[in-house]
Amino acid sequence: MATSPPPSQDKPCPAIPMGVDETIQHSDWPALTQAEIKAVLASHGHAHHRQPRILETSIRPYSAAALVTLPHGEELFIKRHDGRLRTAGAQQKEHDFIHHLHSQGLPVIQPLKTPQGQSFISLPSQQGAPQIYELFPGLKGRDTYRHDVTWGQSWHNQAQAYAAGALLGRLHRASATWRTPPQPRSQEALLLSGMAPLEGADGANRFLAAMAQRGLPEQRALLAGDLPGLLHHFHQRLRQAPSQEVFLWGHGDWHGVNLTWRQDDADKIEEVFDFGMSDATSAAFDLAVALERSAIAWLNPGGPAPFSQALLDAFLAGYASTGFSAALKRCASWLPLCHVPFALSEDDYYRRLLQDGASADIALEGYLVGHMQWFLAEEGQRFLSTLQQSAERHAAAARHCPLTPSQKR
Repeated sequence: MATSPPPSQDKPCPAIPMGVDETIQHSDWPALTQAEIKAVLASHGHAHHRQPRILETSIRPYSAAALVTLPHGEELFIKRHDGRLRTAGAQQKEHDFIHHLHSQGLPVIQPLKTPQGQSFISLPSQQGAPQIYELFPGLKGRDTYRHDVTWGQSWHNQAQAYAAGALLGRLHRASATWRTPPQPRSQEALLLSGMAPLEGADGANRFLAAMAQRGLPEQRALLAGDLPGLLHHFHQRLRQAPSQEVFLWGHGDWHGVNLTWRQDDADKIEEVFDFGMSDATSAAFDLAVALERSAIAWLNPGGPAPFSQALLDAFLAGYASTGFSAALKRCASWLPLCHVPFALSEDDYYRRLLQDGASADIALEGYLVGHMQWFLAEEGQRFLSTLQQSAERHAAAARHCPLTPSQKR
């Protein structure tokens, strides 16, 4: 890709789109500047007289990022989080989780550490809250899904769907040996993808009461509409679901856009990255999140529609190969609800941080309520029934499939 000459030190890098659909035209956050990039590199022992070359910058939401190359050719990936969105405490928990998974043999991309042993740094900002910076090595594998949009595309073929399901199961097995409290609610992690807000027999009531207590006009309007009925309906079905929860930390955003694929075999996964949504949850909830991201074409111009049944079956078969039969039995019950905590936190993100009321309204009406309405309608009910049958079939097969030594951790 051709690049522009490096900008001056006090100006943002050019927004060369990285991993986004061509229709996305702007970033939520200012691009990383040369001054920021040099400060982050210097903190990690990469002080150079020559400016690093910016290969690409990202305009994905929630953070600012850039891929740079050093004078000797090494590629590094820099990511900046606004301190109002993510604090040092939340970032440290995420990195601790990544390090644990790596110690269990998972192919995760680990953040690089400073000479003092820190896996991220904080720098002051004009917004008040310190900015959090991470530095990662460049991707080794193929970024096959870089132009795909979550909720818009599924797995490219059955082999990749199976590989993604199997690796998620391995991640859950590795995560089950790691015990740490969940990310603090609101204070330290604004964007949430965990089950805590809906957990327990009174989860729906607590969630609705918390919305009412916030007192936001837009959310009060939902409370007077379809939301309470939808939430209680699906929460009641969840309480009647078979099997028990397997509590553990999950990835929180499992989709092809957060995986790279081997150079010598395009159907095998090289690395997993982006654990920004990871949190204490359950295997079934995290599996449901993965299905919510990749099993339904939510952005279809003609309205939401399930993707290929063959891709869904391949993903579930891969997951079943790791032996998590309990998660398979409950994932269909979590599916209509698993987006709810994230949708509400997206309202916070757009309305409070970005002052973008239009996007916040979409998060509440089109995402929070709209997805549940689809699951309640005929096509959504048919999909949930098909998913439950398929998941139970794979769960039964998993009980008769002994784990390999590499899976016994």
